[in-house]
Amino acid sequence: MGRSRGGLTTKIHPLADTNCRPLVHVTTAGQRHDSLAFDPLMKKLRVVRAGDPPGRGPGRIGC
Repeated sequence: MGRSRGGLTTKIHPLADTNCRPLVHVTTAGQRHDSLAFDPLMKKLRVVRAGDPPGRGPGRIGC
């Protein structure tokens, strides 16, 4: 947990699919910048495709 002027704080950074179902999450200190959670989230993500062996992450990010 991180310490800020208001006390102890944390942030939960979820990663969800297009149906808003949570896939993975990372907890960080409250005063850390949100973008610093991106790499740990992507490293924890595992994508299982039907008929294929389990993959690691999507090929690209975006719409």
